[in-house]
Amino acid sequence: MIDIMIYDKKSGDLRTEVFDPENPLAYDPKDLGHRYWLEIFNERDPEVLEALEEHFDLRPRALQDLARRSSPNFQDWGKSMSMVLHEVQGKSGSFPLRLPIQIGMVLKENILITIHGRVSHALQEQWKHAGNDLKRFQLEPSLQVYRIGDSIAQEIYAGLVGIEEESDKVDEKIFEGEYQLSPNQLYRVKKTIISFRQILLPQQEIFLNLSRSTTRYVSELARHHFKGLFDQYSHYYQINESMNDLLNDAMNINLGKINTNLNHIMKTLTLFNALFLPLTFISSFFGMNFFGNTPELDVTLGFGWFIGVTAAALSLLLGLLFFTKRRKWF
Repeated sequence: MIDIMIYDKKSGDLRTEVFDPENPLAYDPKDLGHRYWLEIFNERDPEVLEALEEHFDLRPRALQDLARRSSPNFQDWGKSMSMVLHEVQGKSGSFPLRLPIQIGMVLKENILITIHGRVSHALQEQWKHAGNDLKRFQLEPSLQVYRIGDSIAQEIYAGLVGIEEESDKVDEKIFEGEYQLSPNQLYRVKKTIISFRQILLPQQEIFLNLSRSTTRYVSELARHHFKGLFDQYSHYYQINESMNDLLNDAMNINLGKINTNLNHIMKTLTLFNALFLPLTFISSFFGMNFFGNTPELDVTLGFGWFIGVTAAALSLLLGLLFFTKRRKWF
């Protein structure tokens, strides 16, 4: 599906219609008196894309490359600029987040082309605003790119809120003494943070390049806005990295608490073994045959030996109990 929004500078008319690939001559890309926004949704036919590339004077396979899955990137081809942005969708605070949506864009002096394979909230919002607000669409296409990037930034912020709330849940479980956290829960949060890093880092570089661009496709006002958008993405990147560091600390604390709990278990088992040692000694000592069957009768002072050894063993047992209680081992 291909839609096109057309603004006539001379008459001030703004209209939206379905683009007819078989009749592209109705739209003259060299006519600077018109501004075009071509919205391509889920169009995979290479012949259609090749026809659009030829008609709008784009480099060969420009749209086909943008339609393929790729990481965020930016290219300045002289006659045009192309870029790929990723949009993260999810309500504020929701987790887990869905896979990012890839948005390809081509920017020329009077033309903006967007291409994507899944529904984009950012593009829907900006298309609706541009169609309802004539003043918004009167501005050059580079400002439309800024608005799309700003809408994507708002979606990313909502995703960061979701990550932060999920990280808080992990912290609460750790500090409330829940040792056995689900590895799946930790893995999901960690994977989402890494995914955001792979989006934020290249996209802030894209807007930095646009803010420094000297081509006629990017106005001075748009460069100023792109600089602010770069600062915004840089701030979000720092927030994401901070949450990554905090999650790493939480994981280390969780592992430390697991090891501490294991040490307490081993200490308890060792204590039980130590408490039974005196009783084992008594049974072993008087169970030996050199005392005979009745040691207190057959051996001189045998009964004294029996009482003395038993008293010493019980004293040792009581001493161990007192010592371990004093050290608060149980």
